Amino acid sequence: MKKFLAVRARTLFAAKSALISQGIEVVKANVERSEPALRNLVEGLHQRGLTYDIDGLGVFWLLVDSPHEPDYFTGFSAVECAFSELWLQQAAQKVRYLKGIAYCDATSAWADEFVIKDQSRSIEVNFERPPAFATAATTPVDSSAVAAGENARPGTSGAIVDLFGAPPPEQDGRKKSRAGKKTARAIEEEQLDMFCL
Repeated sequence: MKKFLAVRARTLFAAKSALISQGIEVVKANVERSEPALRNLVEGLHQRGLTYDIDGLGVFWLLVDSPHEPDYFTGFSAVECAFSELWLQQAAQKVRYLKGIAYCDATSAWADEFVIKDQSRSIEVNFERPPAFATAATTPVDSSAVAAGENARPGTSGAIVDLFGAPPPEQDGRKKSRAGKKTARAIEEEQLDMFCL
């Protein structure tokens, strides 16, 4: 079943990677750009108090295919909003005859049906599974990496676990020189940004 998710992350690549690592198929990214009704809903959410940025984490709208219900996703601190594609289609059918400002007002009014999470909250770098759906213990943090400041974000403990609780892949211990070279991740992010524009 397909769902729309508003995910907070530093980059679109990070949001998609976190979902994919949990076996959730990302069907389309930045869906608000191509869906007028969704674009107006997003604007309505922003007018009701959904901030564009919290501690450097933007909001990315994704269409995903997952057997989980939307309520499963709203339990994650990184997910601002989740609803089914079917809900959006049914709501859009009800206002399909409207034009111009009337259409914009009707579709942005859908935002009233959603609860806006506390926008002053601190979103941790290591997002954990919601308590009702937790299946694994919290991933231990390597204190030497934290002390060295590796993968640290200002204002955090420095531990990084992906968006849905999976630990980062193990490194082979070799240090690679990055002076003057683009990393594979940077190149992939640039390519994703080109396709998403």
